[in-house]
Amino acid sequence: MSFAQPAVKDMSIVPIFPTPFVVAEIDDAETLNRALEAAIRSRAATQPSVAKSNMGGWQSTDDFETWAGPAGAALTAAIAKVASELTFVMAAGSFERAEIPWRVSAWANVNRRGDRNEVHTHAGAYWSACYYVAVPEQDEDRTPHAGELELVDPRGVLPIMYAPSLRMGIKNCITAGASEYYEPQPGQFVVFPSWIPHAVKPFEGEGERISIAMNLAV
Repeated sequence: MSFAQPAVKDMSIVPIFPTPFVVAEIDDAETLNRALEAAIRSRAATQPSVAKSNMGGWQSTDDFETWAGPAGAALTAAIAKVASELTFVMAAGSFERAEIPWRVSAWANVNRRGDRNEVHTHAGAYWSACYYVAVPEQDEDRTPHAGELELVDPRGVLPIMYAPSLRMGIKNCITAGASEYYEPQPGQFVVFPSWIPHAVKPFEGEGERISIAMNLAV
């Protein structure tokens, strides 16, 4: 007995382990950015850089709110509010949204030509965020993804190692085992789970790429 190839019907694709990467924009960011840039440049002129994942450039200590003035406080409050909107809290046996008293640690980064951040995670936090104060134009002949935020698949490289010529032909799955990239824009910020490995590719342009990174913990 032989059978014709049966038709397949009612196929559904369920994203069982989705990972959020949030991009948002501060309204009327120009005034805020001027104040933030002034505070960061003043700090960088008098304080040495710390050395963590940064390869070159200047990175402040993680006490940004103590020296960034009202502009810094306004920014961290806005991002903390977004983090609360992204988070459920267990209450009386169910999950509810609530204003969470986040413990925020934040620091400023100034990257110049060739500066980068190696792949790392932010242990001890729930959400991580990065706000972009200044992003100068880069060279027209720059290498792909120069100056961009790289997010590495936390599940590892197994899909790529097993069959390098294959990709999952499903929406949002084509980079499984590889990396996603975000091109920063002034006035935008990103929020993502702190356990996602991430890096900053070398900046290739004139001027200074200024950002503020932060961790939100409970």
